[in-house]
Amino acid sequence: MRGAPLAPVVSVTLFAQNGNTLPAIRAMVDSGADMTMFPLALMTALGISSSDCQTVTGRGAGGANDFLFWPGGMIKARLGRWDVELTPWFGSPAVTLLGRSDFFATFKSITFDEPGRCFTIQPK
Repeated sequence: MRGAPLAPVVSVTLFAQNGNTLPAIRAMVDSGADMTMFPLALMTALGISSSDCQTVTGRGAGGANDFLFWPGGMIKARLGRWDVELTPWFGSPAVTLLGRSDFFATFKSITFDEPGRCFTIQPK
């Protein structure tokens, strides 16, 4: 019998639009996510208003859903020694999902080792 699936959860520090550092959050490195998706609850802390966002209907793991996209810029984040810029999409995930279009694109490769229950990130 197999164990629980790999859940590559990492600690990420986010920076609000005013430059303030937010307390570290848990985020999942998600190769199945097209883009990074933040929980709606982080929007205010990041200094983003829902009235400044565009509603976009798309498909997630739970099927069709409405998401909020903020076209005002990027969210600065730090994962360990790496600084990354994330495209601000908001929805209903329980944790931030780090997706392919921005997070994965920052690195040369992200490799999952399912039997070893770990993953590695190789910078460009």
